[in-house]
Amino acid sequence: MDVMMQGIEEAKERVRALYGENKRITDGNYERSLAVKCQNGTFVGKRTDENVIAYRGIPFVGKQPVGELRWKAPVDCVPDDGVYEAYYFGKAPRQIGDISQVGSFYPQGEDCLNLNVWKADNTGAEKKPVMVWIHGGAFEIGATAEPREEGTNFVKENPDVILVSVEYRLGVFGFFHLSHLPDGGDYPDAQNLGLLDQVMGLKWIHENIAFFGGDPDNIALAGESAGSAAVSALCTSPLASGSFKRVVMESSTVASVTPPHSYRSLKEALASGKKLKEEYQVTSVEELRSLPADKLVREASSQHHITVDGYVLVEDPYLSYLKGIHNEEAIFHGYNKEESGPFILFSQANLKNYEQKIRAYFGEYADRV
Repeated sequence: MDVMMQGIEEAKERVRALYGENKRITDGNYERSLAVKCQNGTFVGKRTDENVIAYRGIPFVGKQPVGELRWKAPVDCVPDDGVYEAYYFGKAPRQIGDISQVGSFYPQGEDCLNLNVWKADNTGAEKKPVMVWIHGGAFEIGATAEPREEGTNFVKENPDVILVSVEYRLGVFGFFHLSHLPDGGDYPDAQNLGLLDQVMGLKWIHENIAFFGGDPDNIALAGESAGSAAVSALCTSPLASGSFKRVVMESSTVASVTPPHSYRSLKEALASGKKLKEEYQVTSVEELRSLPADKLVREASSQHHITVDGYVLVEDPYLSYLKGIHNEEAIFHGYNKEESGPFILFSQANLKNYEQKIRAYFGEYADRV
């Protein structure tokens, strides 16, 4: 056990050691070949390998969701002629650290809406296809700084593809219904902010990826676990129409015929919000905004999911697929090897209680299972 704990602590320290703050470059001292001029600034990357350049921590919003913008929809970028370092990952979203996602131990903040771009250090006349990665973590944990998802090796093996990873708000900051509070009407998007962040990230990518050599009309959206559920939701969201061409869904989907789903109804979201109201002992969003982020994360016991809210998701995504309503042209969908193992362990299933567990979990669909 001591050896394992030592390994965990070493992993935490390694990921924390990656942190740095990107600064504005005002003295003109930067390598021009690593600079890419985008609509909201010129960003200077770093070579992570002799053939791969990384641009980390690029903001895809005009203002970060802090202070009065907590629980507000992401704010679009504005033109900027400044030159900025893109050397370090932006902050991880607020969350409880979990060793299953080492990126959760990266320095955190509500000012986390940034993305990262990896590209091969080569040039060519043709625009490259783009893969946009959405990380998993049950909508509660995870970060683009997760070492397993650092993009250098992917691009080294696939130099004709540009890889982008997008950060989004998690848990109580990204999927928290507030309409039960008197001033909750001022925060109509709170239950799906994580998805809206991804939509805004896709907008930035669509408008700027050509400057990196990417093809904005050939974007594949990919994700794993909760990231895959988010990808599936965006496939049926009218807000994401036209922002990607293909999708890769690994190990989850909201368009699932078997409950419990990765999404919830407005009624379920409202019940979750009321539960948290009791936990925090507050009577308004204004009071909630005054609470420290650490307290909100630490005491939020309710699970957070995508909500069918009539705006980001007009209806149950499964129904949309049945009607043939979706944004992508092609899907590659499957499960990662051995991913079911931990969930079987968590369920405490065994040969004697297997059928009972299956029937309790899948209800009317148990016979199919």
